[in-house]
Amino acid sequence: MNPETKALIKAVTPPLLWNAFRGLAVDTKPPVTYEGSFETFEDVRSSYPAATNYHSAGSEAEEIDQALNKLERFRNGDIPEEGVTLPRLNFLPTLLSLHPKESPSVLDVGGGAGISFIDLMFSLPGKSVSMTVLELPETAARARGILCDYHGLSFTDVFPGAEARFDVVYFGSSLQYFEDYRGILGRVMGLQAGLVVIADTTMGDGPTFVAAQVNMANRVIPRMVFNLSELTAVFAEGGYALLHKSINPDANHNFSNYPPPVSETRHWNLVFRRFQS
Repeated sequence: MNPETKALIKAVTPPLLWNAFRGLAVDTKPPVTYEGSFETFEDVRSSYPAATNYHSAGSEAEEIDQALNKLERFRNGDIPEEGVTLPRLNFLPTLLSLHPKESPSVLDVGGGAGISFIDLMFSLPGKSVSMTVLELPETAARARGILCDYHGLSFTDVFPGAEARFDVVYFGSSLQYFEDYRGILGRVMGLQAGLVVIADTTMGDGPTFVAAQVNMANRVIPRMVFNLSELTAVFAEGGYALLHKSINPDANHNFSNYPPPVSETRHWNLVFRRFQS
């Protein structure tokens, strides 16, 4: 509808009828974020053979640009830009603000270019947090060049050995991209960190399955959708109890196109604490 026609209709229509008409004219159905139910990541790739999985050249460049932008704002004393500091990036600083250690150590699994560390520097001026980011080789190499001035931050593309010790292991919306999630969680719990944090991750009451994430330009990404009770049981078997759970509301990331109970899947934050020996 062009603006002239819209203005004419509004001028001659009572407000009550106009509001009803406007509600009918606007498509309020949210865009599809996830689709399909698959057994494996390879099944997703086979169903979308022309799509790029996980990262594209454009998405990698965007991630680096985001890190540079956040770093520049931090160095200039500006507050984090809205829309860039996501709920999951606020969650970790809030959690660490109550950590008993003044210098807690964090392993950030799948932490990208280290933007969560920038949020820690902004949000926790009274703490000296050290962070190791576990990432793919190319991402880790590029990120080192950007954040090389910060001695509390390091990057690795190799999972830490059994002798490594961290106070917190953090998955910032990354666990869902590990098809062998039980394997990676077993290795993480073997590090015996006091806390393991699963932030902004898709879970619900439906069975665990693989979905296709289709809301990213030129990409279709296979990802896990977890049964919350099953994931909690995995941690219990490894010696960890559920300490905290909360939901990140986000209408743009939804499962409304699935039948119940999967349609009620949400993005959860979970914190697990290691049993006292």
